[in-house]
Amino acid sequence: MVNWWSDWTRYARTRYAAWRRRATGFGVALRVLVWLSGVAAIIPAIGHQNLRMALMLAAVLPLIAALRPTGPWVALVTTVAVLGWFLTTIAEDTPSFVAALVIAGSLYLHHAAATVSLDWTSDAAISPETRRRWTVRTGTTVAGGAATGLLVAGLTGQSLPLPAGVLLPTGITLALGVIGGIVYLARRPGPAD
Repeated sequence: MVNWWSDWTRYARTRYAAWRRRATGFGVALRVLVWLSGVAAIIPAIGHQNLRMALMLAAVLPLIAALRPTGPWVALVTTVAVLGWFLTTIAEDTPSFVAALVIAGSLYLHHAAATVSLDWTSDAAISPETRRRWTVRTGTTVAGGAATGLLVAGLTGQSLPLPAGVLLPTGITLALGVIGGIVYLARRPGPAD
């Protein structure tokens, strides 16, 4: 009788050891970002009323999306988060504006990291300049969205969980960061330069 279980575990250990030797820090960090941003999008989207279902979905779907960014998994995480937010907003009288900001930023990070990890596999050698440009571009987009969201919240009189004494310096810091990022992106040499 062939012991298929020991053969399979030996094969899996050998593949994992080979992957660990090849894997780069940035490639693995992208996969971790796909996973964490998916978790950060699903939990507030489904809300505290269905916490058990939120934790179950957040434990499984983003992990599969991080391990397999090809296929329907990234889109499924986005769909679950958007539908969860939609249903939670219908069920509650006053939806949380901060939760909407967290979900939007997390979904952008999830999508951006998953898209890039399709080309930049966990063992790809990526130049520091390329990594820096992607990080600045993604960070600028998330910070710009957060600054815009906080500005809209302030102008429309939305209730936020933090006092104005904390939000004002945070908003100014985010706005200066966005301006600095845009200036950096505008001044950097392009591919034809």
